[in-house]
Amino acid sequence: MGQNQYLIIGGSGEAGQSAIQAIRSSDPNAFIITSTTTNEPVSNANLTLFGKRAEPGLTNSILDDFEKHGRSKQIKALIYTPALGEVGFPIEESTNEQINNTLGICLDPMVSLEKEFEPELTVAYSAFYWLSHTLAFYGSMGIAKYKADLLAFENPTKRRIVRAGTFFSKSVRGISIVLQRTMKKTNHPDLLQLKNKFESSNEKFMDFFLSYA
Repeated sequence: MGQNQYLIIGGSGEAGQSAIQAIRSSDPNAFIITSTTTNEPVSNANLTLFGKRAEPGLTNSILDDFEKHGRSKQIKALIYTPALGEVGFPIEESTNEQINNTLGICLDPMVSLEKEFEPELTVAYSAFYWLSHTLAFYGSMGIAKYKADLLAFENPTKRRIVRAGTFFSKSVRGISIVLQRTMKKTNHPDLLQLKNKFESSNEKFMDFFLSYA
């Protein structure tokens, strides 16, 4: 039996490292290829593709590196972790421009990679975007996560969504900062309720937010 090959987009973050750990546990002989926006090798990966951003042209850039390193396009699974979009306002207030910009990072490159590499399984990360505080705050990110869910439902044998609450990361820290600022000036009833819970918790906001989420 040959060695299975996996492609992880964004391997250095919490989600990417968790994916690597999970793959190593279930497939110890796996050959893991992972991308990063930096020039630093990703921990526990067999091959790191440097300077890769979730943007148009990502697929061609990945293909070029596969060819340069003599790797086959056949991959067992594609794991896609990038998540970046405008937050700090209700999801329903997202403009078409904000939605398109967010999809251009969170979803479109994944769809392009899936089409080119035809993995046995594609895995994306989502959020609990239908919770009251998230609906009131998650902006265009909520649309991207919703569309990822719809994509998974189209072919549930080949696409899966990981939804596991919140863990500490740079992006979650950034979201918590924006949320705390938004709550100070909001009149939205769901955010006001969250604000009251925070103020009665006697915790630092980051600790409160991680526990709450």
